[in-house]
Formats: sequence, C-alpha cells, structure tokens
Amino acid sequence: GFLRFPKLFRADIRTSSTTGLLGWKRSQQGLEVFGDDLQIATPDGESRARVRVIFPPAGAAFVDIAARFVASSAPAALNYLPLVRFKPGVVQWLDRAFVAGSVPRAELLWQGPLRGFPYEDGGGRFRAEFTLADAVIDYADNWPRLESATGTVIIDRVTLTSVETRSPEPMTKPETRFIRSRPWGWICLPLRRRSNGKGWRSSSHLARSSWPPSRRR
Repeated sequence: GFLRFPKLFRADIRTSSTTGLLGWKRSQQGLEVFGDDLQIATPDGESRARVRVIFPPAGAAFVDIAARFVASSAPAALNYLPLVRFKPGVVQWLDRAFVAGSVPRAELLWQGPLRGFPYEDGGGRFRAEFTLADAVIDYADNWPRLESATGTVIIDRVTLTSVETRSPEPMTKPETRFIRSRPWGWICLPLRRRSNGKGWRSSSHLARSSWPPSRRR
C-alpha cells in the first residue's frame, strides 16, 4: 500500500506493512484524526509514531506528531520529512548535502498549526534529530565532501546543526571556515584533527544570519 499526504510529503510513502490504532472523532475542537502506536514498514525503513491532526471549524489544522524511525538510506529518509512545507532552497540543499549513508536512529517532534510552519517566530515546535552512519555529506561548493562519516544532525525550526560529524578521511587543510549556503545562511565548519592524526571531525552549525558570527559587532 501507500500513504499519500501531498500537502506534507513530496512523494507517496510506499508501505509493506502497517499496524496500530487509526481512527477519527468529532469534538468541540473539530474533526480529529488520530493514530496510536502506528508501526509502519517501508522498503527502506521502519517507523513508530503517535499522530494527532485536528481540523477545526475555522482556522488552520493543528498537527501533533511524535515519531521514531530508522532508514537504510539517508537520502530516502528525507522523504519522511514534510518537505512540501519547507522553502524550495532548503529542500535543494538537503537533497544536495545528504548524498549517501544510513539512518540507524531518528526522532521527529512536530506540534503546532500547519499554517506558520516552520515556526521561525514561535507558535509551534518542529524538531527532527537523526544519526548518520557511513554517510557522504556535501556541505557546499568548493568544500570537500565528508566521506564515511558518522554523526548527528538536528533540524530545529529554521536552524540545522551537525553535532560531532566524524570521518576517517584525512583533511589536507584543517581549519575553521565560514561558507555561504543560501538556504541556511552561513555555515560554520570548525575542523579538528583527531589525536591520533588520522581523520578529522567537525561540529558545524548552520543558522540564518547575514554574516559569519565571528564578524558580528
């Protein structure tokens, strides 16, 4: 079978099995669609989720989703994010950045009205945290790819943080650099060699700003 939510996901989610409680009810808040302990298997991953979507008599729908999932393909895992609600430039950057790898662990929390996503000024919560394994990451033009990398990536509203991304590949010029990447603003890439001299690691933070943090006054 498949799940189709064209206002959230850019592609149908093909399923091989689905279990859990799924239903709907009417209340003073409006029409509520809910799913408890939903376990969904797809060709490239498995997820377990709790879902509430409320359609009020007037105003925007309210989304309340908490999910955990694993995926054999990092690029494919992006399709489980509500990319339709992201700005086109952000989607293009995500597609370009995550070239290969797997996601052995991921968590998603989304609470708030559909209108106003991704809640840059508050009014809702959106946080996706996923661990990468054996990944290939292409941050920006004129910057070497991370090969065979592991680490954690966090999307929190309009910021993206990469925490301790590690790669066994040696860097020729370890340094700290700021690179302009349009969807997220400036990318800070502090690179440090490992103590054994083999490979490198980085803690990078991508956030909206008009200049590198080191140049702020």
